Parts: sequence; structure tokens; C-alpha cells
Amino acid sequence: MDYQAFINATYFYGELTIGQNGALEVSDELMLFVNKYEPLFLLQLMGKSLYEAFYTGMQAQNPEQRWLDIAHGKHFTLDALKVKYTVKYCNQYKILVVPDSNSITDGMPVNWRGLLQKPDGSQTVTFLGAGFGSYSPIANFIYWHWMTDHETTTGGAGEVKLKVHNAGNATAESKMIRAWNEMAEQVPLFYLLIDQYRSSYPEFDLKDETRMVIERINPYRYFVL
Repeated sequence: MDYQAFINATYFYGELTIGQNGALEVSDELMLFVNKYEPLFLLQLMGKSLYEAFYTGMQAQNPEQRWLDIAHGKHFTLDALKVKYTVKYCNQYKILVVPDSNSITDGMPVNWRGLLQKPDGSQTVTFLGAGFGSYSPIANFIYWHWMTDHETTTGGAGEVKLKVHNAGNATAESKMIRAWNEMAEQVPLFYLLIDQYRSSYPEFDLKDETRMVIERINPYRYFVL
């Protein structure tokens, strides 16, 4: 069966706007990127077992609440005694969650925004997400790869950097960095959710080294993982 993506072109708006997205050839190419990079991101984030269970679970007519918490977000108060594993974060620094009721992280409010956050007031939950107005770290991840890929074009002489006619020089670098960093900030929160409610997600491999390590980007150290 063909892969059915969670997000679609409606997620690419605002700072994630992709030029001429309404054109058929652009929207078709964008969905190719979605179908390639969405499962890559989710596999890296969740691991194979949890990803497969989540993908299957969200296709149900009435998904279980544990899947909806991942998909549409959850507010909770951190119980440090329940969070046993370090959350890896940016530039080799770590958010240390100490299994101690006196830990400074105990009682910390956590807002996991979700993979397919619904816009305020939306009453409809669909497999394809909430549509226009939605936020998704998946879209940020795809936007980064789309913009990186489209910085150059392939010609007879190899890769050529695109030129913009009748317009001032501009760069998408700052928007790309913001998109990447917004996504990177959500990854540790996902693991706090999984750790706190680990009994609800037995499919997840709790070993610390299996977790996705996402580094933030700044204009002075520009890189792609």
C-alpha cells in the first residue's frame, strides 16, 4: 500500500511558505518531499516499533488517546521520578532529568505541541491533520530539506546557484534556521512525554542512545545533520 502522509501542502504557510505552492508541478514535487522526509523524521524520532504502531493507530476510525496525545499535543506536569532517562539536546549539551522528587525539574510544566497540532477551535480530527493553520515539526524538517535542495539547480555544467532577476538579493538562511530550531526545540519535549507516560508506549525503546539527537543551528555554525 502506498504511504499516506500525515501532513500536506496546507502546513507550508507563513514562514514555511513555499513559492508557487499552488502550481501543480510544485505541489506534486512538495508531496514527493513529504513522502520521503516525513517517515524519515518520524523513524528517527520514534524508532521503528513505535512509529509503525503510531502510523497504524492513527489510521483507526477512532484513534486511541495515546496516539492523539502524540499527534495533537499534551500539557502535563513533569514528575521527575517517572523520567528516568537523559534527554539529549543541542550541541552536546543535555537536559538532565534527575530521578529525584527534589529535582529542580520536578513539577515543571511541559507543553508538547504535537506532531499535527490542531488550530484553535477546530473540532475535526483527520488522518491528514488539521489543515491550514496547523503547526508540525514534520513540516519544519521538510521545509529545511526543501530549501536546501532548491538552493541550486542541476544543469549541464553541474550544480548552479539560482539567480533572482529584477529583485534585490535575499537569502532564506534565517528562515531555514528558525524553522530548524523550532523543530529542534520540540524533540526533547517529545521524549519527556514518552518517559512520563512510558507505560502507555511499550513499543518505544527506552535506551538513551536510541533517541534522536538534534543540534540547533546558528548563523555562525551552519550545518545539516
